[in-house]
Amino acid sequence: MFWKYTLFETKLLITNRKNWVLGLLLLLFFIVYFGHFSDSEQVSLKMQKDEESYVIDSILNQFPESKQKTSEGEEIYQNLLEQSSLINYQKFYLQKKQYDDYIANGLKLNDLRLRVIELEHQGIPEYLVKPKEEIMKEEALLTYIRDNELPLQSDPIVANEFLIFALQAISGVIFFTFVLIMGSELLVYEQRNRTVVNGFPISFMNKMNSKAIIYFLFICIVLVVSVVAGGWNATNQSSLGDFSYPVLIFNNGSYEAISTIQYLLYVIGALALTTLVILYLAILLTMIFPNAYTTILIGLSLFFISDLFLILGMDAPIIHVMKFIDITNVISGDLSMSLHNPEVDYGYAIIGLLLMLIALITIIYTINKVRYVRK
Repeated sequence: MFWKYTLFETKLLITNRKNWVLGLLLLLFFIVYFGHFSDSEQVSLKMQKDEESYVIDSILNQFPESKQKTSEGEEIYQNLLEQSSLINYQKFYLQKKQYDDYIANGLKLNDLRLRVIELEHQGIPEYLVKPKEEIMKEEALLTYIRDNELPLQSDPIVANEFLIFALQAISGVIFFTFVLIMGSELLVYEQRNRTVVNGFPISFMNKMNSKAIIYFLFICIVLVVSVVAGGWNATNQSSLGDFSYPVLIFNNGSYEAISTIQYLLYVIGALALTTLVILYLAILLTMIFPNAYTTILIGLSLFFISDLFLILGMDAPIIHVMKFIDITNVISGDLSMSLHNPEVDYGYAIIGLLLMLIALITIIYTINKVRYVRK
């Protein structure tokens, strides 16, 4: 009977035009968004090195002569001269596509930058000093490229970079709203046609699980198709890029590099889990407030309420679990910095979302049980 009911719900989903319109909008987002991506200012390696060269020249030009007379000041000044030389060599190696030499110089450059930080960057304004966090990020990327013998990807306008950019754009409030709108009417047919629905002799929770599974599969299929279509469109308009190229993630309190394909799988997998969480949240809100618009409004309020608590100085972990829905913000380490909690990484967020899913299912079951007993 469960599968008959599932088939019945599948037919309802297929005949609901709203679901197809939302699916089409997601598909169009990944196709059309490439135009914005290609028009936005993407920093190439050449642009990055030109900027670094300009900064190091500015530091050398304004480095105080009085500081050069001290042992530490002299060491810093010579360090800066060597940095300038390494950056210029990197620009040359980049032009000649001598990537091994570029990486070797980059690793030496990072060591010199860390030494300047150890010496408390005497004589250098703090705003011109590259933060240690940024140095460690670059170290992780260069080490990964060297160890895996990958060529440098000097052009940022490629399909693999676009998909990272697009998923970062859609993760969070956009994807949350998309799933919430789709799930806001999960109980509408049941509430309006109780006689028809009651003809299926299965429990309330089995009905809810059936609805969630169907919509979960539909959304996941639409998401995967959209990502593939977006990647295909980006490849046709630029090039495929290298899906083994590294992407930085925040893990166990530090940054490490993983391949682009691994990053995409991490994000899509987390979005799938997020979909389940949002669908069960929509079911719960619809049970309490039997109105689609109210469900959407309250759901969005819950999403943003953790930001309000942050402003008020309240940082209990249970309050911020809704922020885990923005999974790319978690993977990048930005959420960890916002919460001042180095434990917040991908694994931490996945556990938090799983616990939230269990809590939502438990609350739905309890509310239905209480209502049944009262009858």
